[in-house]
Order: sequence, then C-alpha cells, then structure tokens
Amino acid sequence: MILVVLLFLLSLFSCSTELSTGIPSWISSTPRIKDGVVHVAHGEGESRDEAYLSAIEDGIGKIGRDLGEEVESLYLRELINRESIRELGTKIEGVYYDESPDGVDAYILLVSSEKPFLSSLSPTYQMLLDRERRIGALVGQAAEAYQNNRDAEAATHLLDALLISLEGPTNNPQYDPVALRDSIVAMIGDIDMEIRKESFSSIESTLRLKRRRGLFHPRIVDALVSTSYQMIATDGNMIEGSAIARSDKRGEVRFGGSNPYIDRNGEISFSIYMDPELLDRIERSGGDEFSSPIRNVLSRSSVSHIYSVSNTFDPYDTLLVFSESDINGMESSGGWGLKSYLGYLSSSSVDLFDYIILGGEDDEDLFYDAQRRYPDKRYFIVVRIGIAGEASQAGLEYSRAEGAVSLFDSEREDERVLQYEAFSVGDGSDRAEAERSALETISRIAAGMTLGFI
Repeated sequence: MILVVLLFLLSLFSCSTELSTGIPSWISSTPRIKDGVVHVAHGEGESRDEAYLSAIEDGIGKIGRDLGEEVESLYLRELINRESIRELGTKIEGVYYDESPDGVDAYILLVSSEKPFLSSLSPTYQMLLDRERRIGALVGQAAEAYQNNRDAEAATHLLDALLISLEGPTNNPQYDPVALRDSIVAMIGDIDMEIRKESFSSIESTLRLKRRRGLFHPRIVDALVSTSYQMIATDGNMIEGSAIARSDKRGEVRFGGSNPYIDRNGEISFSIYMDPELLDRIERSGGDEFSSPIRNVLSRSSVSHIYSVSNTFDPYDTLLVFSESDINGMESSGGWGLKSYLGYLSSSSVDLFDYIILGGEDDEDLFYDAQRRYPDKRYFIVVRIGIAGEASQAGLEYSRAEGAVSLFDSEREDERVLQYEAFSVGDGSDRAEAERSALETISRIAAGMTLGFI
C-alpha cells in the first residue's frame, strides 16, 4: 500500500531535475564537493517511477546510516515531494536512468550542506566518526613511517590505532581491531634483528635491523631497541638492568658495555621496544586476544649476545689494597670489614690475594701508594670502606657505611679499569655494634662486586 501511495505521489509531482544524456561520472566515482556531503543512490524497477522511488529509498537509507539513526519516516516524503530535505540542506543534483529490456536502473546524486548535515548526527555516530578520524590519522602516520623504513615507529602508530578501535565500532573494515592487530603482528614479525659484530670475550656488540621482505631488505631506522643484562646492585646481588637505544641511519644499534656494573660473564638480550603501558591498556580494553599475539611476536624477535670477559688474575700478580675507616676518617680498629670481605671470598672458593692495609680516602692515591710499595704487581684491587654517618632512634644506634671497589691495571695507559660504589646501614644496641654491622655488610657487598670481575 505504501508503494502504491508513493507511486501516486510521483505521478503528481514531476521531477524538475534535468536528466543526463550521457553516463555521468558521479555514478562510478563519488565526487568531492566543497562544504558538501555527497551520496549516490541506486534503485531498480520495471518503470522509471519505480526505479526512481527505489533510489530515493536507498538514498534515505544511506543518509540515515551516516546520521546514525533511522530517518525514513522523517524525510522520505519531503524528498519525494520537494526533491530536497530542508533541515539537512539536501538537494537532488542529478538523476540518471539506465533502461534495458529487463527493467530500469535509476541513479540519484544527493548533495547535503555539510554544516546542517553534521549538526544532525547522533551522538553515538559522532563518536564513531571521531574514532574513524583518529584511527585514519594514525594509519596514515604508520604508512608514512613504513615508507621511510621506520617500521617500529609504524607499528607503534598502529598500536595507538588499535587502542582507539577497541573503544567501539567503525564502518571501515580496515579499522577493525582484529585487522589492526594482525597488521601489527605481521609488521613486527617482519623485522629481522641480527648481531653483526660480536666477540665472546667482549661485552661490545652491534645489532643490525632490516626488513625481511623486499627486494633490497631495507635497513630499519629510528627503531627503539630494549637491551637487558645482569648487573651488580649496591647490595652486591645481581639484578636485571636495561637500557633503550635507537637504531641509526644504517639500521644499527651499538652496545658498548660502558656501565661498569654489568656482569662480566653473562648475556645481553635485544628486542624491539614497545611501550609496556600501551600494551597493558590494550590488554585491559580487549583482553589477551589482542595483547598476547603482540607480546609473543616481540618475544620471538629478540636476539642475544653471550659473552665472558675474562680477567685472569694470578694471585701472585694481584694485590688487594684495603682501607677501612671510622666516622672520623681514621683507620677502624676492629678490622671487621677486612675479615668479612676475606671470609666472603673464601666461602666462594676464590683464591685469596696478598693484601695490604692502607689509610686514605682516594682510590687513586691508594693505588699509587700500593704500586710504589709493590712494583712487581700488575693488578690492584682497591677496596675502600668507611662510616659516613650515625644516628639514634627508638633506642637503637644506626650507622651508614659507604664503599667503593676499583680495579687498576698498571700496564694500561688508563690504569683504572672499573669502579663500583655501594652503601649499607647497620644497627645495634650501641654505636660500636652499629658500626661493626655496617662495616661487615658493606664489606660483603664489596666482596660480591669483586666476584663480578675476577
């Protein structure tokens, strides 16, 4: 019945739009019109009137989808009667019929004024369009980065786009969360990391990044790379250290091992760095389905450099120089630090060195003094510890000890090889007990640091 009524209305109101005599270009390619929103509608029927009505309904449906709500009951009759929708600034700017023995195809070009049209968008649809706009901008940035061989940066832009796509639906299938996730996984998986220069006896290494695919396998530049390694903490224990480096214009990252606290025998791992907080947010928004594949491909892409820096210390060629002082900078009378230090080394099955006790607060002065006394020695392990502060609280005495362990090689131009620094706090019922506790603790820490390079 509705179709009959609409056909009757069509017979009362003639279409004033001039018909095209040739096939207009807007049928195959939707035109861009400044300050306008364009829809191309299509309908079929046994006659021109039926095809035209079908195209009008198609156009109203497309307008409704873009507005995010059903508008047929609001605007269909007005569009048929007036060939326009006043509230949206919509007009029929073109009509084309394609007639054949099988029937008629009608095409209608609808152009709406941008400002009133956009002001009619539903809040939900406005949010959808905003998501698509933000995702589209990030996808564009990712494409530009990829074209310039900044693959890791491109993957980061797609991660940001994925997080937005998890906020709600979009109309573009390329912006679907699964599609974006798969693109990220493929892009990261296509990054080949290879250690080009390495020596088992050296911490130094050079990592090269390139794209697996492509005729020339381009080098990947400006990629953030995470390096992880074992290092000695101020308490003498081994902890995991890390650093972030960026690949240069040759797609390379150089790791020099300049951190003196790095374990002398260990492994350095390299992996593509992605903001862990961003991955956590993706997991909170989309669950393991989206975060796990990305974490897994990052884990699979890592490479490692195993090394062992051998410092062969002949006990007969090495001298331990030990300096232990009280709060006044004077030599500590108890010798608790030296006993604790040597006991720790002995319990670790380390051959003990000859040692000398000297007073002083400067490592180099201690080294030169010991070298003058023992010119036949090559290596000098200088351990300097002392009480740096004292306090009383809640019926207990507290002492703070500070210390440093330095290795000197008298045959090197730069004689200081490395240096570690540490501190400790001890407590006791009286000041002497607190000092003893602090000195014993700092000495065990110093012994642990010594084990890191002998």
